[in-house]
Amino acid sequence: MGCSTITILKISGDDMEPTLHSGDLVIISKRLREIEPQGGIYAIEILNNLMIKRIQILYPSEILRIISDNRNYPVMDVSPNYVKVYGKVIYVIKKLV
Repeated sequence: MGCSTITILKISGDDMEPTLHSGDLVIISKRLREIEPQGGIYAIEILNNLMIKRIQILYPSEILRIISDNRNYPVMDVSPNYVKVYGKVIYVIKKLV
């Protein structure tokens, strides 16, 4: 049997509000591990910390800009060498209560 191509994760914390709220579920495509030129929201690991963040590639340096949608959190610019991409968020299941 092959490995699954999607993963479902539960959001914890407020760093991606107002886009994603604590308790929301995100569906991640593990086939989409390359950061697209226009960016997107990805499941990533930095220094053993798994997180869901908005990612942009800064050209021509190819540095990755890691963005929390909540403006109370700082933007991080990091080398791609420090980032493991697990996949792209393709759907969100919102918590209603």
